[in-house]
Amino acid sequence: MDPQYCLKVDWTRVKRVVFLNFITTTIGDPLYILPITQRLKRHAPWVRLSVTGSRTTNALIGNDSSIDEFIELSELNTLGGKAASFSKSVSMIRLFLRVVREVRARKSQLALVYIPNFSPYQLIPFLAGVPLSAGFSYPGSVFERFLSVTIPFRNHETTGEANVHLSDAGIDILRVLRIPISQDDLLLRRSVTIDEKHSANDVLCMSKIKRPFICMQVGARYKNRQWPPERFAEVANALRKSHGVGTLLVGSAAEKTIGDEIKRLAPHCVNICGGPSLGTIAALFKSSKLVIGSDSGLMHLAASVGSQTVSLFGRPNPEGTRPMGVKQSIIVRPPSWNERAIFESELIDVYSPYMLDISSKMVIEAAKKAL
Repeated sequence: MDPQYCLKVDWTRVKRVVFLNFITTTIGDPLYILPITQRLKRHAPWVRLSVTGSRTTNALIGNDSSIDEFIELSELNTLGGKAASFSKSVSMIRLFLRVVREVRARKSQLALVYIPNFSPYQLIPFLAGVPLSAGFSYPGSVFERFLSVTIPFRNHETTGEANVHLSDAGIDILRVLRIPISQDDLLLRRSVTIDEKHSANDVLCMSKIKRPFICMQVGARYKNRQWPPERFAEVANALRKSHGVGTLLVGSAAEKTIGDEIKRLAPHCVNICGGPSLGTIAALFKSSKLVIGSDSGLMHLAASVGSQTVSLFGRPNPEGTRPMGVKQSIIVRPPSWNERAIFESELIDVYSPYMLDISSKMVIEAAKKAL
C-alpha cells in the first residue's frame, strides 16, 4: 500500500467505530460490507462497531456478530424507490442531518465512509466531530479533503481497472488503516439464524418439495441481465431427469410471472417468487444442492451462505461482480463474450444478445458438474 494512502491509527485508543453505508435497496452490494466488518473485528475485537443502512441491508447483514449496532435509515428506502424528485431531495437532506446527529451522539473515534460514492457524505465525520476518518476518492469527490485519508475507488471509471472485484475494492478502506488483508478475507460469509432455518423448513413443508432440491434465481432487476424462462425450464426438466432434484423458483414479486411461465413448462417446479423474506431465502439456499441464476443480488446471497452457484453472465465482466463465496462460483458466459463487451452499451429493457448466446446445454453441463 502506497504510504500516501495510509493512516496510522493507535487502536488502543479506538473504542467506537461507525461505518457509514448508504446503499439503498439493492441486495448484492450490501453483502460485501461483511468482509470489511468481520476483518475489522478480528483486528480490533474490543471495538464497538455501528453500521448505517437501509431496511434491506439490515435484513441481509444486521444480525452478523461483527456488527454491534445497526442504525436503520428509513430515508434510504425512499431514495431507492420510485418517489418524485422533490421527495427524494427532502429525504436526502433529512438523511444527511440525521446521520450527523447519530454519529455525533455515539462519540466515535473513527468513521469509515463506504459507498455509494456521493461526495457530501464525506462531510459527515467532520460535522459530527469524529477525529479520524477514511473513505474513497473518485471523480467528483470534492469533499474528500474533509476526511483524514482517502484512497481511489478501484474500478474502470476511477482507476481504469476493469477486473477488480467489489469486495477487493471495498476492503481498501481497511488497507488504508494498515490492516493486513488476505484473499480469504475477501470471501462472503453470512450466518443463517435459527429463525431463518425454521422459516425455510416451513416453506419446504408447505410447498411439498422434497430433498434434494435446487434453487433457480429466475430474474434480475433489468431485462438485459435476465435469461429466458423457457431455457430455465429446459434446465429444470433435464436436472429432474438426470439427478431427480426438485426446483424452487426464487425471485422478487415482480418476477412471479417469470416463475409462472417456467412452472408451466416444467410442472414439477415450485414458484415462491415474492413470498419468503431475504433471510428465509438465504436459509433455503443453504439447504439446496445448487443455485442457478443470472448476475443478480440473490446469487451473492447464495454464495454468502456457502451454496454452490452457477452464475450466468452476459455483457458484464465476471471478474468484477462474480459471487465471492467460500465455494467458487461456476461461471457460464457466452461464446461471443470478449473484453470489449463491458464497454458496449445495452438497452436495459430487452434481452441482451450475450445472454441469449448462453444455451440451455451450456448451463445443464455446468450444473451437472456441480451436482
